Amino acid sequence: MKLMYEICETAEVLLHVMHVQLVQDEFPEHKKQPIPIPKHLQVAPAPDIHECVEAYPSTKPVPKTTSMEIGWRSSEHHLRLDKYGNYCKPKGNIIKQLKWPNEAVS
Repeated sequence: MKLMYEICETAEVLLHVMHVQLVQDEFPEHKKQPIPIPKHLQVAPAPDIHECVEAYPSTKPVPKTTSMEIGWRSSEHHLRLDKYGNYCKPKGNIIKQLKWPNEAVS
């Protein structure tokens, strides 16, 4: 009976020990060396966002509702984020450009 009690006590102790602690001596430690990245594959540092984008203060007050927020700044020409010139003009119907029959769409 005493032997059975010792086995149960030993098993209880082993259950509380983490698996990593039990097998840590069985596996050698691997130290990974960093692989040097060739110069032509290295990523250039990103430019500062303040150099690329200029945000001017709005002349209109902030809208009271969220539905009014849509386009409240872009309605003024100098505050638009998307700048389109004469190069951007409508080309017509995409279906006609691809020369698809009307049955293909419906």
